[in-house]
Amino acid sequence: MSDPIFIGFPMTIALKGEGRGRAVQCYDFGFQDSHERLHWTLRADITDANSIPWYLEWLAGNPWENPWASFIHDGDYAWQAWTRKICDKAFPEGLRVCDAPRWKQERFYRAVRLGGKSAYDDFDLNDMNRFDLIPKAVLNDPSDRFIPDQYKSELAQYRRRCAIKWAEEVTKLPHEKQQELLEKNSWERR
Repeated sequence: MSDPIFIGFPMTIALKGEGRGRAVQCYDFGFQDSHERLHWTLRADITDANSIPWYLEWLAGNPWENPWASFIHDGDYAWQAWTRKICDKAFPEGLRVCDAPRWKQERFYRAVRLGGKSAYDDFDLNDMNRFDLIPKAVLNDPSDRFIPDQYKSELAQYRRRCAIKWAEEVTKLPHEKQQELLEKNSWERR
């Protein structure tokens, strides 16, 4: 067991008109949990910091106060690289690294265990590979710009697995929808 750490730099751009508090990830960003498993959120993935209904936010506080653990958890759920249980156990560890109070870590863990199944089971192609939302200047930078060298090969393997998963899901769609997604969400821009 090791201490959990974040890998890279979380930089997002807020999305206007895309619902309450949604943002797009500009660079790859990772987290190594206490079991040394790597969790990633990739460039052009959409996050909402957390999916707490507005009327329950008073229980958890401002979701954008320490959103990094939520970015990773959203990436874990989006790509389903780990089982839901592993994704959920890594979430409070990420909150601990963000210096969130213990009550918040426990409350968020219980919330994702109770309400996260439908989000984990929903592979939403519209919430990933949204390159159309990232400024061209940022796209000219390598997506792994802030990732230390020792993690880059693992990230590259993860990206390949995600590309295959995304392509498999796209092929299940009607031809018109495939074309629409491929035009704005090209993997070549990664």
